[in-house]
Amino acid sequence: MAPILISEPTVQQLRAILARSPEARPEHAIRLYISGLSESGPEWSLSLDTYSPDADECCDFDGLRVIIERGLLEAVGGIRVEYEAMPADDGSDDGGFLIEGLDPDFQALGTAPAEEGGNPGPADAMAEFYGRNQGPSDSGQQRTVLYQ
Repeated sequence: MAPILISEPTVQQLRAILARSPEARPEHAIRLYISGLSESGPEWSLSLDTYSPDADECCDFDGLRVIIERGLLEAVGGIRVEYEAMPADDGSDDGGFLIEGLDPDFQALGTAPAEEGGNPGPADAMAEFYGRNQGPSDSGQQRTVLYQ
């Protein structure tokens, strides 16, 4: 199975977000999913969701559960999540998460189809993946978005 790589400082940031979320429940995990596609590649998001053993891979990081659809994890060749701190002028942290697939071809994914000069392969593969798979993260259900 493809890996889910998350550093310890990133796990701490995810825990802090989870702790601040009033919708968080003990059965929730943090779901990684693609919320859209742009010319520069996939737009990743984080949300609260429940683990579906039939469709998801789940990694436990000292009690923090992170889930992603099994097919998506394989399509991106594994995933890396890092938190990048960006101190604001007022002393707060305006940082964000860098979420990327480990397959360099997947990172080149854009919305332009191959016949329009886009990257041949990954865009078509993602369109096909989402066209035939209706898993928890693309089923149209309402979800609590933590980061987008």
